[in-house]
This record gives sequence, C-alpha cells and structure tokens, in this order.
Amino acid sequence: MFEQELSLAKDYARRTANDLQVPTRIYRVGDRYRICVPWAGRPDGAKLIRTVPPQYRVIEDVKKRNEANGGKWFDPSYMRFFGTRIQSAIYVHKDGRAFFVTSERDRYQGEGGGAWGGRRLYSVRVANVDGSIDTVGEFGAYTTGRAAHKAARLASES
Repeated sequence: MFEQELSLAKDYARRTANDLQVPTRIYRVGDRYRICVPWAGRPDGAKLIRTVPPQYRVIEDVKKRNEANGGKWFDPSYMRFFGTRIQSAIYVHKDGRAFFVTSERDRYQGEGGGAWGGRRLYSVRVANVDGSIDTVGEFGAYTTGRAAHKAARLASES
C-alpha cells in the first residue's frame, strides 16, 4: 500500500518540479509523504509544499491500517461476538478518510429478544487516516444496507 502512495507522491512531485522548474524531495514522515522544494531559509534546505495523506482503495487497506496502528476493530473474535459483517464497498473522502458500512445482528435470545429483536441493522463507519474507526451517526441507524450505503456515499462527498 505504501508503495502506491509513494508512486502517487512521486508523480505529484514530478509535476510540481516541472511547474516550478525546481527539483523536489520526498520525505516519509510516519504514514505520510511530504513533498518539498529546495529553500534556503530552512536548515534542511527544504520547504514543505504538500503533505500527501495515506490513501484507502479497498476495505483490506482499512483493515491493514487499523491493525498496523494497534487497532483490534477487525479482530474475528470481536466481529463474531457482535455478529458484525463488513460490506466491501468504501467511499473515500477528499481528506483521505474512508466511509464504509457494517451490519450487526443482536443474537441475544433472552427475555425480550434483545435490543433489536434479532434483526440485522446497518451502521456507517469512518476509517480515519490514522487507522482508527468511528461510527458516523447512530449505531444501527439503518434498517437496509442500501440506505446505509447512500448515507456513506453522501458523507464522503460532503
């Protein structure tokens, strides 16, 4: 995944160098690439012109980034406990975050049948650029996957 991001950063740096008629340097800082141009006012002789955020392309990229940063969100035992299913489509926002849809089923069969009565409900999640996962809106807010995907797509476009 980082090789693809480096390739994108190099392509941007090449285009920037052509536009500005100066050479560019690419530095990796954490999970981001910084594209810099020479500048005499800095000790390292470089001026930051753009930071390239990490890119999500498929749901596996989200899983890898979460795991690489110590997250357990996609751990099979947690997913089994909550009856979680991950939808494969992701919707990438221009700031690098990725929205995706999960479904959970309340399998508690005690008195009252559980919070959702055993139904499967859908939630919109967001994978932040650091790999953390958050819920967008309410947990289990959608009764259909179609409605949840529409909400995820709209969130990625805002």
